[in-house]
Amino acid sequence: MAFSIKGKPSLIITFSPLFMPLSLIFKYFLTLLFCSCIHFLCIGKEVLLQDSTEDILLEDSNMKEVNPPAFLENINKKDRIWRKIEVISNSEEAFLLEGLSPHIFRIQIWVLSKGKITQYSAGRNRSFYQRYLLHKNFTFPLPKVKGSYTIWIALEIPEEGDIAFKIRSFRFFSEYAFHEYFFLGLYYGLLIIAGIYNFFLFVKSRIKLHLYYAAYMAGCILLSIREDGMAFQFLWPIFPSLNELIVFHLASPLFLLSFLVYSIAFLGLRKQKGILYALYILAFSYLFLEIFAALGLQLHFGFDWLLASISLIIYFSALRQAKNDLYSRYFVLGFSMVILGLLINLLRYFALIPSNIFTVYSFNFGIFFEAIIFSMALAQRVKVIQSERNDALSKLVVQLKENDSLQKSLIIELEEKKLLQDKVNRELEEKVRERTAELQTANDQLKTYASKVDQLNSALDLQNFSLKTEVKQATVSRLNTELVTFEKFKEIFSVENICLKTIEQLKWPRGFVCNKCGNTQSSVSQVWFKHKCSRCGSIESVTAHTLFHNTRIPLQKAFYITYLTFIEADISLDNLSKELELRKATVWLFRKKVKDRGEDKKYRKAETWQELIVDKH
Repeated sequence: MAFSIKGKPSLIITFSPLFMPLSLIFKYFLTLLFCSCIHFLCIGKEVLLQDSTEDILLEDSNMKEVNPPAFLENINKKDRIWRKIEVISNSEEAFLLEGLSPHIFRIQIWVLSKGKITQYSAGRNRSFYQRYLLHKNFTFPLPKVKGSYTIWIALEIPEEGDIAFKIRSFRFFSEYAFHEYFFLGLYYGLLIIAGIYNFFLFVKSRIKLHLYYAAYMAGCILLSIREDGMAFQFLWPIFPSLNELIVFHLASPLFLLSFLVYSIAFLGLRKQKGILYALYILAFSYLFLEIFAALGLQLHFGFDWLLASISLIIYFSALRQAKNDLYSRYFVLGFSMVILGLLINLLRYFALIPSNIFTVYSFNFGIFFEAIIFSMALAQRVKVIQSERNDALSKLVVQLKENDSLQKSLIIELEEKKLLQDKVNRELEEKVRERTAELQTANDQLKTYASKVDQLNSALDLQNFSLKTEVKQATVSRLNTELVTFEKFKEIFSVENICLKTIEQLKWPRGFVCNKCGNTQSSVSQVWFKHKCSRCGSIESVTAHTLFHNTRIPLQKAFYITYLTFIEADISLDNLSKELELRKATVWLFRKKVKDRGEDKKYRKAETWQELIVDKH
């Protein structure tokens, strides 16, 4: 929480956590400016350079195009720029050659030292893990020998600024790379935190401006990785083709698109009409063409010129609104940092100013300070919201006091009503008790009547059960004397379990008897009424040792065939198979089995068809 002096927050204390990393960054840049001459030599400015340690001398032809050497006769020399560097070393310390641009499409190095030729090759079209050092820039080791050696450099289709090289000692390169990555980590960390924070603000408040700012931070990250090559190292090191698509085609238009959307939303420029509105439409149209170009339409325009023109349009629009709007002033101040960084980048791009650590990272500086200023604007906005909230709270306190007095008077009225209500409740309770006694007496009488009704119902149930049993027995007895249809037969033996239960009663009329040991105790399974003897453990199905043993015909139909065969019903085999929906061969075989059993002398005295079911010994 920020401290305050006389009720006003101290901005120095609020942003004090930023001072330590900023001081480290400042120290890093001072080191590069004033101490770099001891550790590396710039190429391309003087014909003969010497560092203060007098260890390495360079004879540079970097600013002039030279013809390739004779030993490279078999190398394709078209579409390449050749550079030659003569080096005189008075030290055996390890040095390396660094290409300052990470966007060189292809670079080849030949080092000629004491008659030996060493070749290196790199480029943005190759996997990142193929580099000599896993650094965002291209690095190549130099011989650790005293004396002179020659470096030939071939650049294939380089862009502006791709031909800058430096020779550094390994010791300085390590320190410089550590500080550079530390600075870039702070930079990207700030952008990511700002983007995520504003995204959560959008989720919480549903204010689209926060979402646009989060998208703008993502666009800034895309444009930054276009310059420093960090994404290739950490996000897609084994997919160099993504460099062409994302870094060199999509990054610029997506940054501009997010930049336009956020600026127009922040400044309310959608309400603008006339020339400004037409310029916005033109800018949006261009951006969509650029995105289509990245997807394969082969269209390309001047990104830097368009960025500068759009920036100036929005900048002057913001200036016009800043006269009456506090937040527009913050926008102008923060956006001024970005404009300054973009202008420095343009001047460096056209070689109007030298390329150094300040000019290379000018855009990063602009975005860094813009994020801080926009955070201050957000803090100011929160302060205004808190002030409005405090005013609302003070009004709420006054209202609560009024409500308290009204509540006290209301409580007195409620107490009076409560006394009256208690009196009414006592009278009602007395009446309820009287009524309850009457109802209890009536309830006792109803219980007596219900008991008598239950007794009558039980007697009726017994009579109904006896009648149903007699009817069923009469129906079963009819089966032995007259012919009934299969539908009528199924009313008696409606399900498979009834058939199984009938077989069980016929087979064991006095209960289970084991066929092997004669034991009468068993456990019964619900599947086909199987019995397991408790003594010998044998399992016997209810259909075993019966007419239906191993039959595959449903028991209902097997019962019916047995019944028809026993009473010698006059029904043809064809009609019976159709009625039962069985094959004629199946019906014929089972009917023959029943006839054979009926003709057996053991069953000749059978009076009912049920007597044919159980095997006789």
